[in-house]
Order: sequence, then C-alpha cells, then structure tokens
Amino acid sequence: MIKKVIILFVALLLVATIPAVSAESLAFVNILQKDVVSVARESITVDVRVTNLGPEEETFNLVVLDIDWIVGPRNTIITVTPGKSEDVQVTVTPSLRLDPGKYLLRIAATPASGGVAGIGETIVEIKSPPSDISVALVNPQEKLSSTSANTIRVLLQNNKNYEEKDLTLRIKGGTIDEKIPIGNLDGGERKQAEHSFYLESGTPPGELKFTFELIKGKDVIKTIQKTFVVSADELISESESREEVFLQKSSSIQKVNQGNIITGAAITREIGLFDRMFTRFDPLPSDLVRKGGSYTVEWAFSLEPGTSYTVTQVTNYQIGLIILLIIIILGVSLYFLLRGKILIHKKLITLRKGKEGAEIKVVLNLRNRGGTMHGVKVMDKVPAFAALHKDFGTVKPSEIKKAKNGTLIVWNIDKFSKNEEVILSYQIGCKLRIIGSFMLPRAMVSFKRAKKTVRGYSSPLVLTSEKE
Repeated sequence: MIKKVIILFVALLLVATIPAVSAESLAFVNILQKDVVSVARESITVDVRVTNLGPEEETFNLVVLDIDWIVGPRNTIITVTPGKSEDVQVTVTPSLRLDPGKYLLRIAATPASGGVAGIGETIVEIKSPPSDISVALVNPQEKLSSTSANTIRVLLQNNKNYEEKDLTLRIKGGTIDEKIPIGNLDGGERKQAEHSFYLESGTPPGELKFTFELIKGKDVIKTIQKTFVVSADELISESESREEVFLQKSSSIQKVNQGNIITGAAITREIGLFDRMFTRFDPLPSDLVRKGGSYTVEWAFSLEPGTSYTVTQVTNYQIGLIILLIIIILGVSLYFLLRGKILIHKKLITLRKGKEGAEIKVVLNLRNRGGTMHGVKVMDKVPAFAALHKDFGTVKPSEIKKAKNGTLIVWNIDKFSKNEEVILSYQIGCKLRIIGSFMLPRAMVSFKRAKKTVRGYSSPLVLTSEKE
C-alpha cells in the first residue's frame, strides 16, 4: 500500500513538471479496454483511441506517466487531423517492482510542441506469472520404519529468473499430513528441504503412498507422488512401576508391542522362598519353577500391534504379621489354659545294675497350676517284664491291680491345693536284660472341672539296653 502511494506521488510530480498545454494542442485519450488482466513481468497491449481536439493536424507521442511501466519495445507515434480520432495499440510492460495486485495505468498524448495534450486511464490487474519449480526426492529410502524416525529430503529448484515467494511443502501419506515452510526461492536458486517423521505406531507392513505438494500462497503449484514400503518391525518395550507401604510392596510390569506385527514376548521375575509365601500375582504365571533358594516366575504371551500386557505382583507381609500375632495369642492362651491344669512329670532313677537285672525307681512329680481340686486320680502302669516292689515312698497307692501286659498303680488324692506339689514314687526290678529299647507307659492324672473329666499325661520314657 505504501509502495502504491509512493508511485502515485511520483506520477503527480511528473505531471506537475509537464508544461501546460495551449488550447490549440488538445487531445482526448481513451484506453478502450477496461479492467485489463496481465501477468507480472510480461508485456500487455492495450487499444488507445486519440481524438485531436485542436484546430490543426497534430502528431502525438504516447507515453506512460507512471515509472513502473515501460512502453515498448519502441515509441508509439500517431498523427491525427483536427476533429478526428485514430486508434493505435500501445505495448507496455510492468516493471519488476510491481507485485501481484491492481494498478492504475495512465497513457498520455504528448504533441511535438511539448506538454501533455490528454491523458487516458484504466485499471490493470497483475497476476503472478506461472511458476516453474522442479520438485524431486533426494536418495529416497525405499522402506519406512514404523518404530523409528524416517527422514525425507526434497530438492526444489526455481527454473525462472525471478523470485518465488511464500512457498510451503506439504507431505501427506497414511496418518502423516505435515507442512514444511520453504520461504522464498530466488531465480535459478536450488534449496533442499529435510524432514523427519514417525509413522503411527502399529502401521501395518506393506505399500504406503506419499504425496508431496508445493504450495505458493494458497495454491498448489506442483505435485509428485512416491510409493514406499513399510517394513515389518518387532519392538517390545517394557516399563515397571513400584510402590511400597507398611509391610507391603507391589510392582506392575507392562510390555507394549510398538511394532506392526504380532510378536511373542515374556515377563520373567525371580522371587525368594520367603517372599513367595506372601506374594500373589495377577494374572497367574504360566510357569513357576524353583531353582535353589528362589523361584523363577514367567508369563509367556503374544501381543497384537499396539496392545500391552500387564503383570501385577503384590507381596503382603501384613498377612504374615497377622498369622504371627494369632500364634502368639494362641500360645499365650494355651499357656494360661495349661496353668489351670495339673502338670505331671515322670522320670526314672537307676538304683542298681547287674547281670541279674536292674533296680529302677520311678518318680511322678505333680504340680497344681490352678485352684484347689478334689477327687484327683493318678495312674501309672508297670510293664510285664518288670516286677513291682513295695517301696512307694511317702504317699501310698490307693489301689494296685493286675492289668493287661502289666500292673496298674492308682493314687487317689482327695484334696489338691493350689500351687501344691506332690511326689509319688515306686520301685521296679527288671528280671531280664533289655535288648534294644522299650517305651514305658505314660502316667496319667485326671480330675473333674465343670462336670467334665480333664486328663493330663506325662511325657513318654524310653528304656535302652546296656551296651555289650
């Protein structure tokens, strides 16, 4: 806009410097074409009618008043008789300074005597000239990758001798639709555009056609096409996230098929024997193998392009803590429960050994861990291979009777006070030598509690033969 104002101002100066015209040298200049359309930097021819308004025949030289127009290739001269009109063609060329747009064209008739006899005007629309830009791929790769960057190089050459402006290269193919600014290309200039892009993950292998459009302003001025081959790519990525809270840790392992074909994959983890007791998996592993002091856990699967597989592993020691607390509570409860019973302990004291046999003293130690009890009965059995002697210590048995495979000794304790301790004993003689080992019967104590009979037993004792 500023450029047009400057041109108009210069033209007015030129007009102002042209001498005034006398009444005897007047002409009417009419440009017959209206709204002329031209192409920048190319000549146009307009029809001009000149009417001689003076009293005498006059020769006129037709000139363009504006400096951005060139008349040519030679001057146009016309001779017109008084009162008559003559038509003539005038060839003009817009200068290189004029960009595409609409401009005022003014042609003046100048007589030989000087000055300006008349001026004709019209509007000329100048359009961009046809572009001639070569577009070619430089060493194009035949295969495109769906997992890594692909690079395309395009060579542009302006085959005209004038500058091309506002150029853009558009690349289209598959899901790719990207524009690369090129800017301006001087006359005869060559420029290489390089662009890297990624295909959409999972683009299937096979042919893929790309279109390259050279755009000037908003118009597509050149198009070429190229068919590439998308290669079959295998690419499995793995990511892992971990989280820990009180006595619990979890991890999530994910594998993603970023290739474009179905691919087999596996997730493998090592887990210790202790952790295995407190660990759960989602989904369940396809293989679980113990190797030494640990387990190898594996999931095998196939992934479609663009799909993923996630394994979650949670190790929760809270369950172990709960189980331990339950055991402790049960142990304490059992301890206090046992405190309410009579504890009985049986032991053997060897008094004498010889070829004829052995004399053994059996001692039963009873302790009341609860409250006062009544009607307590203690029983022990002497095996058949031993003979019961009558030495019973302080507390005598209430009953001695023969039983199957031995002799049964019974003590009845009418009252057994809290924390009281009673020691019962008797002696036996082994008539035969014992070969190997023999387990003696366990002593039993019984009493009533809440109308139920409660029994307790001593630990078993083993008699072992004497070594030869």
